[in-house]
Amino acid sequence: RRSPEGSLCYMNADSNCDSVMYNALRYKNADVVKFFCKEGYALTDRAYLRLKIKGKIQSCLLPMVMKILTSNEDDEIATNKLRLLQRAKVWSPQTDWSFPPTWKVGVRLCQNLGLPQDVFQRHVLPFLDRDWFYTSGDTLDRFGPIYPRIPNEFRQRYIQC
Repeated sequence: RRSPEGSLCYMNADSNCDSVMYNALRYKNADVVKFFCKEGYALTDRAYLRLKIKGKIQSCLLPMVMKILTSNEDDEIATNKLRLLQRAKVWSPQTDWSFPPTWKVGVRLCQNLGLPQDVFQRHVLPFLDRDWFYTSGDTLDRFGPIYPRIPNEFRQRYIQC
């Protein structure tokens, strides 16, 4: 089943509270990440912070963003690794899935500060890193535990609560 155009989806977590997107990034499963991107899935705050805490932004997230970009770009950009890395670090519609919701909310709030849209897009947005709107004290505790969602019908039929 495909998501309606313009919708944003988050995958449920497994029993270890790891989302499917987090596991795909952590284990560098490019096919799963490409499929999720195509279907409109996005990285959650919890998944982003777990990658950051474990030091996996440089080794897992950015290389995967670069792989997704190279599958959509021409050969000239794909062969220029430095340019590709710069594109992976900056927000664009192609990299939107890799920016956590907290970043997107922060950017929306900043857009209402009165700057012209083109000035904001060209001169401010490129400098807002993925973790720009997190405080140094942000931890996974802030987002609480994530449990797998079990449909009510299944729960009523098979789980004795």
